[in-house]
Amino acid sequence: MASQVQIINLALGRLGANEITSLNEGTTEQKLAVNAWDIARRACLRDHAWNFAATDVELNQISGYTSFEYQFAYQLPSNNIRLLQVYGNPTFKIQGRKILSNQSVCKIKYIADITDTSEWDASFTDLVAQRLAADMAFALTKSQSTADSNYSIYAQKLKAAKHIDSTEDVQDMLGGETSIYIGVRG
Repeated sequence: MASQVQIINLALGRLGANEITSLNEGTTEQKLAVNAWDIARRACLRDHAWNFAATDVELNQISGYTSFEYQFAYQLPSNNIRLLQVYGNPTFKIQGRKILSNQSVCKIKYIADITDTSEWDASFTDLVAQRLAADMAFALTKSQSTADSNYSIYAQKLKAAKHIDSTEDVQDMLGGETSIYIGVRG
C-alpha cells in the first residue's frame, strides 16, 4: 500500500505542484501537506462507515460519574472518529467524549482513527489524496476555481468509494447453503 509521502505526492501531482521526498524537508508543499494530513484523514474517516476502520468494543464504566438523566457513563475510545452503533439499541447521549446510558454494559461499533496507511483500502487512499489536493489547492495555486474543482472531484470520488465499500459486506440471501430459501426445501 501507499505510504504517507506517496499519498501526499499523489495529491500534489493532481495540483501540478512539486513532489516531496520526506515529511520534514521544509518545502512549502511539505509544510502544507503535513499540516493538512491529520485533518484530511480524519474528515475522510468521518465521511462514511468504512469497513476497514469499523471496530467493536465493550466500554468500561466511568466510576463516580453522575448525571441527572442517566445512571452510567462510559469513556469513548481515544481513537474514536465516529460512533456507528450502541448495541442493544438503548437510549443514550454523547456528552463530550463520553456515552451516557442507563445500561450497565455498553458495547459499541465505531470508526477508529486508522493512521497506518497499509490498512487502508485503495479507494480510501485515493480519497485522502483527493481531499489533500482540495485542501491545499488554493494555497498552492492561488486559484479558487482549482480549489472548487478539486472539492467537486472529492465529492464524486467519495460517492464512488462509499458505494464500493457499502457493497462489500452485503450478504447474498439467495446464495450459498445458508440461504433461508434453500433451508425450507428440506
